[in-house]
Amino acid sequence: MSLPAQTLEVQTSRSFLLPPTVTDTVDGTLNFNSLINPPIVSVAPWVGINSQSKLWMHCECIYANGRPCIIELAEAVPVSTSPDAQAFSCELPLDELSKLADNTTITIILMVSSDGTLEKQSLNSVRYSLMFQHPIILTNYSRWMTDIGSNLEHLKIHDLILLQAHNAGVDQVGAGWPADQWAACQDDSFTYQLRNGARALDLRLYRRSNATGTHQEFIFEHAGYDANRNLNHCIHGVLEFAEQNPGEIIILNFHEAVIDGREFYVDSIIEIALGNRCIPPTAMNLTIGQIRSRFPGRNIIITWNHSQWYCWPNVHQTWTGEDLNGERDLYNHITHIMADPPKDQLWSIFAAGYNLLGPIRFGPSAIHWDCFFNRLGSDRYRQPSKGNMINVDFFAGTGVVDRCINATRTRANQANRSRPIGLTTSNITTDSIHLKWFSPLDNETIKHYELSVNDELVGLENSLQYTFKSLKDGVTYRLQVLAVFNSGHGAAAEITARTVGIPDTIKPTPPTDLYFVFFSEVNLARLQWTASTDNVAVIGYQVYRDGLPFGQIVQQTSTLIEVVTNQSYKVRALDAAGNFADSASLTVTADRIPPSKPTNLRAPTITVNSVSLEWYPSSDNVAVIGYRIYRNGTPISPLIAGTRYTDHGLAEATHYIYKVRALDAGGNIADSDPLPVTTPDETAPSKPTNLEIITHTGKSALLWHPSTDNVEVIGYEVYRNERLLDKTVGPLLFPIDVTEPYSFMVRALDAAGNHADSDVLASKDGPTNLKFQRSSDSAGALTWEPPIKSDGVTGYQLSLDRRILGELPDTHYLFFNLTPGTHYFEVRAIRNGRYSNPASISG
Repeated sequence: MSLPAQTLEVQTSRSFLLPPTVTDTVDGTLNFNSLINPPIVSVAPWVGINSQSKLWMHCECIYANGRPCIIELAEAVPVSTSPDAQAFSCELPLDELSKLADNTTITIILMVSSDGTLEKQSLNSVRYSLMFQHPIILTNYSRWMTDIGSNLEHLKIHDLILLQAHNAGVDQVGAGWPADQWAACQDDSFTYQLRNGARALDLRLYRRSNATGTHQEFIFEHAGYDANRNLNHCIHGVLEFAEQNPGEIIILNFHEAVIDGREFYVDSIIEIALGNRCIPPTAMNLTIGQIRSRFPGRNIIITWNHSQWYCWPNVHQTWTGEDLNGERDLYNHITHIMADPPKDQLWSIFAAGYNLLGPIRFGPSAIHWDCFFNRLGSDRYRQPSKGNMINVDFFAGTGVVDRCINATRTRANQANRSRPIGLTTSNITTDSIHLKWFSPLDNETIKHYELSVNDELVGLENSLQYTFKSLKDGVTYRLQVLAVFNSGHGAAAEITARTVGIPDTIKPTPPTDLYFVFFSEVNLARLQWTASTDNVAVIGYQVYRDGLPFGQIVQQTSTLIEVVTNQSYKVRALDAAGNFADSASLTVTADRIPPSKPTNLRAPTITVNSVSLEWYPSSDNVAVIGYRIYRNGTPISPLIAGTRYTDHGLAEATHYIYKVRALDAGGNIADSDPLPVTTPDETAPSKPTNLEIITHTGKSALLWHPSTDNVEVIGYEVYRNERLLDKTVGPLLFPIDVTEPYSFMVRALDAAGNHADSDVLASKDGPTNLKFQRSSDSAGALTWEPPIKSDGVTGYQLSLDRRILGELPDTHYLFFNLTPGTHYFEVRAIRNGRYSNPASISG
């Protein structure tokens, strides 16, 4: 509020106001730990209420850090004049209450103005005080997500408010503090950080070239210093915590990975140890509940700019841009970022300080904490959260973990209130499912509901029921309904249902194109293959080694394998009905050297529906057994022996990317460089239509309906009496002169040079109703009528295929010696020695 505090306590000699009431109070006490939803403050009607009356209301209380707090609830709000209704009601925001001290007083001050102004003589006020209790409950920081309960499942990963341990791999215990503490950013190990509430670890991984093949090859550093923490320490600490606390989600953010091209070895360590607990990036836009149901047992997210199946995009990190930062610098940085924060992605706000002595240990009263948490908006789920992770040094003494937990709990509670409830299915057939639901608990106006099947939007609905159609028989579907409020999207509610089944006896297509990626220093290789398809869905792949199942069923199209020479591998694609299809077998030979890559890939001939490819052959230490052609990443050919291939059945004016893969008998491969190709565009635009002339205040303009094209219409040419006037980009009001006889035509153009002409729009001085009726292949009659304005017409000029035949006085002509095929006829009226615009026809 803009008023100073002392003006807020104006009392009159007679107060006709009743004090406000607050829900969830017991004997005048409000207990924060028993709250599920924000308490409602209500103001009763009063004597003298009128249409000019307005109210002001706020709370005075004390934050847990001892600072005074004012929570604004209403400012110059018009009130209801109905005697049976409340004059006003609003919520006490949970995120503000969570910051208050225990056993403190909340004073609600209500001011009412009878004329809508803040003049003293028109004000009445009343104070209402209640006791606020916020007893500290011992938090189990190892399972705080689990303890929030099912409401957490309505949030997406980027909706969580998390503490990110800055430079998590450099801690004082590992560095031997105090002897070697400079640049250490945390107190203790990865396990300590996770057990004390951090759920995101900010990691900077480096390689020691003199420790190749040992546990010390990959270590964590900060500013050139390390704390004797290596990659194995991190992975084993995270794995142990994830297994002991399956309800917690952990984010490992490889902020930096300077590892000299040794990504495969890091990838191997991560996948072997954590692969079966990694949440794949396909879950990026799912809620936590959806992730838990679709990827059971998985609770680790790896963010790393590396192209493996489990890697999410790296966390977007903000930074002040300066090496030295105090709390005022961080306050300014957070204020700047929170004015327009990143949305709908994993991101982190920098909140770690640094001075000449090293990282700064901030206390709970540092000014930048409030700057972040007061702007989160965690109690407004339908608007994007303004925070995801806060990047903090020495976090255990800051109080930030508790504030992250409270903010996440508040946001989860609000998400729960915004989801439709009571989903039920009925009238299930082989291809449809009927769904009903009830409105969310939130009472804001709902614009409509969005309906999705398996995360794909299929419809909008204004009622509380919907029928999903065009489904496949015998398939289990995830049906989602989401309320769209005036202020944004709520949380999705989901239910699964299965259509009536007709037995599925169709096998998936076999996996194809098996090959190994070998690394000479270890007996470890990545077996990769091309995905199968199915009439319903492929649920996974099972690798077989020498005829026996090997490893777990995987959803991705690659897996790490410890290889032994002369072992045979195949991959089986599985569907839910038990149908399967096997790939061809691939035997591991002693040959682990790939062929040279095919070079000079080119396309000497490109048509609208085909591309001919040629390339120079590869060489190999043993032999190249053939080549396979890929279009847009998908194999399109069998194994071919030559160095030429023509791809047929393509679409016109379409962009494709080709590559050629050389294979040897040992399963080794080499790919050519990609070749982008675009098939030509030979389709003309549709012709412009509905040409008309609009005249206003003595000025005329030409208008027409736009053309369409298989690619794009790039513009139009406007012709007058067969001469080009100008070019324009669209069917605008094109200025023209109509004081003289005219004929206008518009030509639509595309980028490939194709064009289409409109019909001619001519002035009314030419012949009308021109017709041609053929009596045989070589004969026919051309007829027409005089111009609408026929004064002074003395005859007509006749042209055939744009060649003038002569002039005649009549309105008809008989042709006897026409050649077979279509001809172009044109007739002009002759008036006072001048020729009119033509009338034309083809026939």
